[in-house]
Amino acid sequence: MDISDINQNNRSEIFITSIFLERNQLTSFVLEWDGSKFKRIADKMNLHFRVIPGPEGKEILISQQGGIRTVFFGNVNQMIWDGAQYQPDHELSLPRGIDVYGFTYGDPFNNNTRVITALSENDRLQVFDQTGNREWESTQRYGGKNTFIEYQDAYFTENDEILRYYLHHRIFVTDLDKNGRNDIIAVQNHDTTQMLGKFRMIRSGHIQCLTGDTVGFSHKWKTRKISGYISDYTVGDVDNDGRDEVAATVVVKGESFFKSKQSYLILWNRMPSHEKAPDEM
Repeated sequence: MDISDINQNNRSEIFITSIFLERNQLTSFVLEWDGSKFKRIADKMNLHFRVIPGPEGKEILISQQGGIRTVFFGNVNQMIWDGAQYQPDHELSLPRGIDVYGFTYGDPFNNNTRVITALSENDRLQVFDQTGNREWESTQRYGGKNTFIEYQDAYFTENDEILRYYLHHRIFVTDLDKNGRNDIIAVQNHDTTQMLGKFRMIRSGHIQCLTGDTVGFSHKWKTRKISGYISDYTVGDVDNDGRDEVAATVVVKGESFFKSKQSYLILWNRMPSHEKAPDEM
């Protein structure tokens, strides 16, 4: 789910990617407040939605179609509102293997160049140059989202095995501490299964900030380790004090088999500056 005023009528729309799991069919829709209730201004769309920063800091809506027996079909497009509906404006030029989730635009090199920062299929952070060549890749895994889409592989269908596509976490390229330099903010959940098989068991996680130089990217700070897993997070002025914060939703497993999971919200308004971490990211 994302929120942004893409149709520029001074009312933010809510973009909801919805999936009918029994048919592996996307039924996404868009809500907007009409003064008394939320109204569907777009409905039953075969699209995955995501809102990311565009040129000059303006947010853009991107989308990718869903496949019949695959999660995605076709390329990622930037969407516009034409006065009556959302429609593709142009295709985005993305490095191979990057889908609508788990990438963003920004200037992590701090050289006035807008490039792509993304999470790879195996959860490595990657930074590309303007021509799409990979400039840097992390040695550690990042992300680790526990939300997935189930699907049947389009080619290997001997047993009609149900596969899982795990959604990527958001990535932010921003100057959070206002020192004049952009950093990369990313989640690092700790998967105790080490990506074996299609199941994940996440016991803890934290949010980490990476800063870049001519060699690559290194640790700048990280939050303390959190029990449970970080299901989603955002960077913004959450408490309206004029400064950006990091807010995250955390899911904690029940104390016993019979107790349900619990979730809560964490807000960091002061970023740590001396947390220890490996030099190599």
